[in-house]
Amino acid sequence: MYGIQVVQDPRPTTVRSAAVLSNLAPITAWGWAWIAGSSVAIACALIGGRRPAVLWIGFACAMYPPALWGIAFASAYLFGTYPGAWTGAATWGGAALRLLIVATWRDDTPARPEAEAMDE
Repeated sequence: MYGIQVVQDPRPTTVRSAAVLSNLAPITAWGWAWIAGSSVAIACALIGGRRPAVLWIGFACAMYPPALWGIAFASAYLFGTYPGAWTGAATWGGAALRLLIVATWRDDTPARPEAEAMDE
């Protein structure tokens, strides 16, 4: 949902905070990156099942937009572009960190017999 908002109506504070990314591509392109990452993450969650490689791809795609946003907001704060960007850096960096933590959790639940048959 956030990517749609960035594409349709980017907030001025977002544009100022993401100035580093705006130098590389228009802000709407970054909104589409959010949408693409989210779409791949959802698809991987739906088809991943007990396939760790697919789930890792999904987690990586879910994690890269907030990680990029966190880095962009942190640089806006550190370089003085937008002094209030530290809150966004903490928020987006924390979101990426939470995804990384969840991605490393082990799934110790036993497989259902019908799920094992489908994997063969």
